[in-house]
Amino acid sequence: MHFSVLGPVAVTRDSAPVAVTAGRQLTVLALLLAHFGGTVPVSRILAALWTDRAPANPRKALAWQVSRLRDTLGHPNRILWRDHGYRIDVTGAELDADRFTALLRRAARHHDDPATQAALLDAALALWRGHAYGDLGGHPAFRTAAVRLEELRMTAVEDRNDAMLRLGRHAALIPELAGLIVEHPLRQRLRGQYMLALYRDGRQAEALEAFRHGRAILIAEQGLEPEPALRRLHQDILRRNPSLTRAVSSGEPDGREPGTGGRDVTPAELPAAPRPAPGTDDTAAAIGAALLAGHGRPPLVAVSGPAGADTSALALRAAHSVARHFPDGQLYVDLRGTAADRPPLTVGDVLARLLRSLRARVPAGVTDADELAAHLRSNTAGRRLLIVLDDVPADSGIARLLPASPGSAVLVTGRSAPPGADVHVCLPRSDVGAHPPRSDPATTAARPVPHPLGAPAALALAMTASRLRLQPSP
Repeated sequence: MHFSVLGPVAVTRDSAPVAVTAGRQLTVLALLLAHFGGTVPVSRILAALWTDRAPANPRKALAWQVSRLRDTLGHPNRILWRDHGYRIDVTGAELDADRFTALLRRAARHHDDPATQAALLDAALALWRGHAYGDLGGHPAFRTAAVRLEELRMTAVEDRNDAMLRLGRHAALIPELAGLIVEHPLRQRLRGQYMLALYRDGRQAEALEAFRHGRAILIAEQGLEPEPALRRLHQDILRRNPSLTRAVSSGEPDGREPGTGGRDVTPAELPAAPRPAPGTDDTAAAIGAALLAGHGRPPLVAVSGPAGADTSALALRAAHSVARHFPDGQLYVDLRGTAADRPPLTVGDVLARLLRSLRARVPAGVTDADELAAHLRSNTAGRRLLIVLDDVPADSGIARLLPASPGSAVLVTGRSAPPGADVHVCLPRSDVGAHPPRSDPATTAARPVPHPLGAPAALALAMTASRLRLQPSP
């Protein structure tokens, strides 16, 4: 069972939600989770539940709410009576807030390794689903706990930004930082990071304007001048101090494997494009167009079919046709989902292979798939990469193999499409050209996919807000 407070308070069992719908039961659960590891006195719970019109017997009413909550959680010993109060029996692994702070502590131990630090902080921040405690965060009983977690979150964001700047990923940070200083105009560390990222991107005038704008806000709202560190950064930008352009300092890991000589190696791993089968040009062009049609996130395009359908050939043709649009590299992994002579690759195997292709430095002994996935997100941030995952087995956990930032694209082949595919092209058994795909009439097209490759207009390919499924004609 897992309990979540990094967003609306929620409970899941075996990945399925456990509905805690009664308002007072949810308040009791949230209060116990806010004091995880300790006992909450009955008087404090009663004050949180009834601020004005309390029932005739509030302690009896509380006992009834706790009993119902125990039934909902499915275990009578989840909530225990101790020392005139209640406590919840939850391990650290079951509570997202505890996992979050544990990852922060691990990241702090890797200050000298910015790639690992960024990956751990990415993993920590990925646990968040909204504001701490959701709508309950403004309740007086939760305000202190919510404010503490939100401050830890913002510090983690700032620490991650510093790690990314040390890795030379300033260009990828600029859009995110631009939004953050609007949301948090008084956080001077964020503003300094934004100024430094702009300056390293060759935008000195904008960096200086960011300082002037931030200074005006501080004076108007707090009557204060910027802190000394921000003023020094402003002067360094004015003087074009050479130290500002240095990303990773001497002796620090640069995120690349040893042996690359500091060179940026652009992977080009696509196998040779096969000879086109008759009647497949339109379909390959449409797949290529879908790979270029990301709207704020990397598109996931799936090509599936039964045994005998040449999904790999069609996918590789489409990948080669758009490879030039992904200048930071094209990665290819055969997951061997249907291979008779070799076992399929695990998610961890694939993550390790992708990270090696990117020359990413991963600490020795790291095998946890979630941590490797965080390293992948850090090492793909700000890059335009095409990732082709061939012969993907069912239930492969493909979601952990996806980049998080826009600009990249993922193309998957297999017997079936993975959950969450934006575009799904379904092939018949053998001659894919004999039955040109058509759009499923049950799907309502929301917006057309552009056709930068000049695919004929006769191929009606459109994307819905969540998915378009292409199927062979009967």
